[in-house]
Amino acid sequence: MTIVFDDEKDIYDAHFKTVAREHEAIGEARGEARGEAIGEARGEAIGEVRGIVKGKIETTIEMSREFGQTRESTIQRLIDRFDLSPDEAKDRVNAVW
Repeated sequence: MTIVFDDEKDIYDAHFKTVAREHEAIGEARGEARGEAIGEARGEAIGEVRGIVKGKIETTIEMSREFGQTRESTIQRLIDRFDLSPDEAKDRVNAVW
């Protein structure tokens, strides 16, 4: 049986608390870094998808114009194909046409 005196116990408790705080800080830093990496990857994926959709919308507008479609029919095509609001579809057509 080991006897721990108050001074030794206090030293042990202080050391234990210091080590616990260090591990907690390391864990927080790892968690933060992982969260940032995940957030960055999600942001890149979302940006890539938005870019692809924007390109498809612009191509649809350009092809509609080349094949003699009206602005109104192109706006309706965007509403139907890309689930845009009428105002957003009209703005996109006006920007590209």
